[in-house]
Amino acid sequence: MIDAVGWLNENRDMSEWTTRQLPVPGMHTKWLGSHEKLLRSLVGRDISLETRPRLSVAHFTYTDPGYLATGARRHDAWTTGDRHAVAYRPRNILIVENRDCRLWFPAMPDTVVVEGGGKAAASSLSGIEWITAAERLVYWGDIDADGFAILDNLRSVLERQGIRVDSILMDAAARGRYADLGVDRDRRGALLTPSTARLSNLTFNEAEAYASIATAGSVPFRRIEQEKINLADAKAALIEVLNR
Repeated sequence: MIDAVGWLNENRDMSEWTTRQLPVPGMHTKWLGSHEKLLRSLVGRDISLETRPRLSVAHFTYTDPGYLATGARRHDAWTTGDRHAVAYRPRNILIVENRDCRLWFPAMPDTVVVEGGGKAAASSLSGIEWITAAERLVYWGDIDADGFAILDNLRSVLERQGIRVDSILMDAAARGRYADLGVDRDRRGALLTPSTARLSNLTFNEAEAYASIATAGSVPFRRIEQEKINLADAKAALIEVLNR
């Protein structure tokens, strides 16, 4: 902390760096971002306003069969501020969390599959016009506390813009259907814990699934990872939602 304060007092122009690029000796690249308020009170400056922003990047996959038949690129990326045209204007957007699910999603007319980026999805995707202009926007995430929290936040942000957000494979029926894929530990082997977050933007069936994996009581599993679900099932679920 002392080194950071001293460095900031000696460096007044930080416009050529993001907060993670600041060459403060001994400081982890992510440390400053989690201590901005404390540093602001110590040095009297808002570091986030003095540094350049970290632009969001959305990775996505084209799935329209007519377009794919041309042999053009299947995968693409969009950075905040980009103005180039996408290969086609999608009627449907499917937001997923897992890269494998995005990369290998089956052919689907008038659709683009976007990698959401976790809890940052709402803020990073809500400013991309060709995404928010699509006729249908659907979210598919893990059946776990984080997945439902992301869906809840996505709805909270986008529905204020008049954009409806549906979901697939994140309800009580999906939880039961894929129960054999459920796990109760994270990637480090630690037990997954209950969640106390109140999510007010879930449907009844989504809320039922959330409660069953987030409860403080004993449960057989707390997570079903989306990449374990057959992509043919995901496509069928997407078609069903789009036909409603």
